[in-house]
Amino acid sequence: MSKPKRLFVFRPVDGRYQDADGNIMADVLADYGLTIDGRTQFARLYDYDAMELYEFRAYSAYKITLTIYPIERV
Repeated sequence: MSKPKRLFVFRPVDGRYQDADGNIMADVLADYGLTIDGRTQFARLYDYDAMELYEFRAYSAYKITLTIYPIERV
């Protein structure tokens, strides 16, 4: 897998998950057209139109990461 294009690390702040830059997780997911519900622990989603791979991980310590990788053409 190639180097990530973007990494978001979300933690709960005032009842919603946001990262250190103030990005709210729901807004970031909507910006990328992703729908992930509260039961999801791990997901790997491919967007071949945008040529991006999204990895979503929910950890036990109230931490959620969204890593965006470029999909490389072969």
